[in-house]
Amino acid sequence: MITEKLQNAINEQITAEMWSANLYLAMSFYFEKEGFSGFAHWMKKQSQEEMGHAYAMADYIIKRGGTAIVDKIDVVPNGWGTPLEVFEHVLQTRMPCICIGRQAGRCGCC
Repeated sequence: MITEKLQNAINEQITAEMWSANLYLAMSFYFEKEGFSGFAHWMKKQSQEEMGHAYAMADYIIKRGGTAIVDKIDVVPNGWGTPLEVFEHVLQTRMPCICIGRQAGRCGCC
């Protein structure tokens, strides 16, 4: 059995993972349009990885008798001026995750 509090927290994280997946997918589309197929491929892989996280969390909830939900996913940016701006956006978006890792003793980047 899973507590409602834990279920709600994991469901929020599922939504966050799906938002990140959409962001990476949008970045992939940008790179493909700009002729950077290698970057585009890499961003698609990142999108798939984020969706994998969401699937794993949903499975965790369901296996414990809870209800996994897909909540409203906010719109992601869809355009950047340069490839550098894309990667700066990734860094800005991922930095809170990196810093949480550092607090847990798993990151030494900041």
